[in-house]
Amino acid sequence: QELVVLRSDEEGGIADYYGWQENGGLAGLSSARLSVTMAELIQQGKMTKGCLRDGVPAVFVTGVTELSGAVTDVLALRNGELSNIALSEQTGISKLVYPFFGLYPTDINNDGLTEVPMPVKLPEMADDDALVQRIDWLSYDGTGDGEVVQRTYHCVEDGWYFQLPEDWTDRIYITRGCSQDEASVTFYTRGGGEPAPFLRITAITGASREIKAVRGSRFLLSRQPKTLYAAELLEENDSWQYGMTADEVRAAFSLIQTEWIAGEN
Repeated sequence: QELVVLRSDEEGGIADYYGWQENGGLAGLSSARLSVTMAELIQQGKMTKGCLRDGVPAVFVTGVTELSGAVTDVLALRNGELSNIALSEQTGISKLVYPFFGLYPTDINNDGLTEVPMPVKLPEMADDDALVQRIDWLSYDGTGDGEVVQRTYHCVEDGWYFQLPEDWTDRIYITRGCSQDEASVTFYTRGGGEPAPFLRITAITGASREIKAVRGSRFLLSRQPKTLYAAELLEENDSWQYGMTADEVRAAFSLIQTEWIAGEN
């Protein structure tokens, strides 16, 4: 029954909280300062209705800066007043400022809570390897305290993501390569010797994709109108103590769902 309205004022962005009164009228009750400007919200930003760890409803407001940074404010009621629980007491702006990779707060693990994506740079095997980011997803409580509940690798270029087991943290390398009609992501062991590939996930297009998807030891993960996704457990998977089964790979694989954002309305 409440309403939150975002607007600009002389200092930047502000959120106004309205609630119904006993006489049936809708009245302004409190306001909270935003880190996100209306310009940053309109361009690639997004508002997400969600829930904090303690069951309190919240609104996650994500704006994207000109320098491709994602800034997220978290609005929730505290003692009956609207509060931005993400604000830093030292800086007066949100603590949730990360590089933008096209990801927004969502319930990534289907636990009924809303998680905020935080990119974490992974080490490269070679100097000329492309930048690879792991995404740590954090849920928050009413005090603004966050904890990691899920780690993923998002292959935005190919439209899929993979839930990383906790045992893989700081123990893997990831590389991506392309050939004709195929784009493959390979996972390697890290530490305890030379890196060794143990898992490969491939997005396959083209006329012969049905044949390529089951070639060798590949098994199908998802069939889409123009793309097939297949995985292959490589030789190192059997000897690595954190290896997976084919069923575990299928369960950890998901497609990235395209979302409407404010700038597209």
